[in-house]
Amino acid sequence: STTQAHYDVADNILGQCVGTKRIRCWAPSSHWTMRPFPDAHPLARKAQIDVEEMPDPDLDVVLEPGDALAIPAFWFHHCEARDLSASINTFFPAAQAKRAAVVFQTPDPGGPLVEALAEFVDDAPAFARKVHATRYAPLEEWYAALR
Repeated sequence: STTQAHYDVADNILGQCVGTKRIRCWAPSSHWTMRPFPDAHPLARKAQIDVEEMPDPDLDVVLEPGDALAIPAFWFHHCEARDLSASINTFFPAAQAKRAAVVFQTPDPGGPLVEALAEFVDDAPAFARKVHATRYAPLEEWYAALR
């Protein structure tokens, strides 16, 4: 089985119990290359491109029984079972997700979003503007209708 490349908003520890599983991970700086579906889409947080079209991963490992891998929040990852496989995930709230939840409730998230992203991306102001314009601004009308 295969899991489409996606990111989670929580830190994740993946433990391999049975069989082997290949895990490929991409840092948050690969976000736009992955072309994630918008948040309002049923496939939110999943990449719109096939794994063959993706850049070389920042991490490419095969987990065997007893291995564990920590996958930080907002890192894209693609999982592929190599044989009959079973694994278990444990998720932990990520500090970045908590900050982002507050940031995305504001009409102009520039300052707080830039601060929250500064340690993860090179050009945090441009990244913040693009995230807001492409993923959250289109939802403002929809949210307004709910009020």
